[in-house]
Amino acid sequence: MGIPAVVVDSGGLPVTESTNGYGLSMTTVTTAVGGTAITIIGSGGLPVILSSFAAASQTAFLDFVNADYTVNGSTVAIASVLGGAFVAGDIVASGMKVWHANSNRPNAIGVLFDLIEAGMATGMTVVFEIDWDGASSSGLLSICDPPDFNTANFFFESYVGDDFDDILTMMDTGGGGGGGDLAIAEQAAFLPEWNATGINRIGMTLSRNIGGGQYRYAGAVNGQTAVSQDVGYSMETNFPSIAKIAIGHIDDFSIAYDASYIRSIAFYPAVDETTLAALTA
Repeated sequence: MGIPAVVVDSGGLPVTESTNGYGLSMTTVTTAVGGTAITIIGSGGLPVILSSFAAASQTAFLDFVNADYTVNGSTVAIASVLGGAFVAGDIVASGMKVWHANSNRPNAIGVLFDLIEAGMATGMTVVFEIDWDGASSSGLLSICDPPDFNTANFFFESYVGDDFDDILTMMDTGGGGGGGDLAIAEQAAFLPEWNATGINRIGMTLSRNIGGGQYRYAGAVNGQTAVSQDVGYSMETNFPSIAKIAIGHIDDFSIAYDASYIRSIAFYPAVDETTLAALTA
């Protein structure tokens, strides 16, 4: 049985299902990001922290620190969703190591591949939490066809790093939908919020349909205002097929981290720029 609780908004008033119906049961919410700030007060008068509020709208969450992995609400074995040159032994207490010094180069497979492929059609948001080593760059989420990034006709790539002050870069090329326009490149504007060492959260919204044949891409770091770009095609139309979805690397370019740890990766339906910034805070 749970702890009795009352939800109050930032003004201190109870939040209920009806504006005049104090005492009614609460309707389940899908997200606690954005909107009016709320606090949940337990029967003892202290705030109650419910991690499910933050996680409720997630479509997948890979928690490498706690070895807890879910896709579409179901617990999965990590080896069922990461394949390619994935090395399970490179997941340690600090997170997952995708380093130059090791051979761990995971690619999405199974239900995670399917989820990302679906997100290319409907739009998606991805948030990486990385414990930074101070001087390296590597991939976040990169997609290509055929599977060799060196020769791929169609690719989307995103990478992060502070060795050249290119905190977040997102770009694509070629494609059935006329790709090559996306260039959120070398976003040094994020540098003031970047932690040279320690934990950083990097979020991307990909292919969010904003109407009029336009699709928005956006990036945010550590709660800073998102940078965005609109292009005239979706990720789905830009790819005739998908051969590889690389996680945390761009292996054919030998791009990997030096000593940073990927702590977690969260997937959401596509969110707007305000919510994206909040998810990285």
